[in-house]
Amino acid sequence: KQASMEFTVVNGAGAIARGVTKLLARGSPAVKICDFKVYRPSVYKLQQELKGVNVSKHQTMNSTSLEYAMEGSKTVIYFTHDYLSMSHDKSSILEATAKSAKAVGVEKLV
Repeated sequence: KQASMEFTVVNGAGAIARGVTKLLARGSPAVKICDFKVYRPSVYKLQQELKGVNVSKHQTMNSTSLEYAMEGSKTVIYFTHDYLSMSHDKSSILEATAKSAKAVGVEKLV
């Protein structure tokens, strides 16, 4: 049995991230999903499946919107995105996530 915690998922709209989020969210009061494509139908489906969990979606277009979305988060889980069209910027997104997490006082970045 896992501990109940609120958490934020960066690049959370991808298939792997959705699956892991679904497992981790059991018993969690809230989850933030941050992604460039957060309004995909599959994310709405995930939101429906997480009954009883407050799911907030944040479209992150740049490092500023990413930092804004992570405000108040204590735990952030980062997934490498699965968008082939954006494969050139995986390192920059990871770096922006780390900088934003530090700026807003995230305690744990996984």
